[in-house]
Amino acid sequence: MFKRVYLAFLLLALTISLLPACAKPTVRLSFEQGSSDKYRVTIDTTGAMRVRNRYQTAFETHQILDLEQQVLTSPTPGQYQLRVTFTRVQMGSEVGGRQAIRADTGHITDSAPVYERALTALLNKPIILDIGPDGLVKKVTGMDAIVASIKLMLARTPGTPTEYSAMLANYYGEDFIRNLFESFTTSFPPASVQATTWRRNRVLFDPNLGRRLKFTQNCRLTNPGEKIAEIDFDGSILPGAQDAQPETRLPQSGMTVILMQGAVKGSVSFDLSASRLEKLEQQVTYLYGFGGEAQPLPTQKIMQQILMERQ
Repeated sequence: MFKRVYLAFLLLALTISLLPACAKPTVRLSFEQGSSDKYRVTIDTTGAMRVRNRYQTAFETHQILDLEQQVLTSPTPGQYQLRVTFTRVQMGSEVGGRQAIRADTGHITDSAPVYERALTALLNKPIILDIGPDGLVKKVTGMDAIVASIKLMLARTPGTPTEYSAMLANYYGEDFIRNLFESFTTSFPPASVQATTWRRNRVLFDPNLGRRLKFTQNCRLTNPGEKIAEIDFDGSILPGAQDAQPETRLPQSGMTVILMQGAVKGSVSFDLSASRLEKLEQQVTYLYGFGGEAQPLPTQKIMQQILMERQ
């Protein structure tokens, strides 16, 4: 009898001692060379102004971008190289509840407004991303030429507001594509981490300020499945973590806008067997105040929601 009890406790102890080893994640960032996938990216942005301690919606923008991704052979050992091509862009915006812009590159004619025709510069032009094993985008090739084409098209159209060029460069430049892909590539644990939670340093470009913002992202492996792995992440963007106060001056009014705080949260669904992204969801919230005040209060809130899903 004693021998049986002893063996039962010994088996239990061995089982418990093995649990941490079984819980170690095997999820790592990887791409299958030569693979091709299609994705649809939906970006919804809402801007609200604070009126009498309540935020009221001031504008909304909605974007749908279809893209094709191909995994190339990286010339640098240990890195990944992706070729990304946009095939269609749809965009709409509302200001004060009224439709301001509606564009679809699948139905744009030569007589369309210039800001609609400028979107066609994004189409069918290869963008090369060099991604390190840490998930950081080391280099972007091809985006500068696209932005230059957009600026040239705007410059050749009389009467085009000068701020359009800077706005489109911020929203569709190199930092735009870097933001999109690093949202999921930097969510994976470093090679040295053997745990179900980890932290990553990340940089996020704020197109409203035209500034890169540094923050620490907390990641959790919520589903370490054999085929599909799911990772949740969140983080806070604090002005004190930056090299300088994140701010910008509005070209029309001359007022200075200051970032008060920001927050990021989202999730990644990754197919481990095929080494490809299945789904990315991310929400970024910025709170801004205006400079010149002794104690600026958050007066504007911008929230951006991104959904990137394999088709």
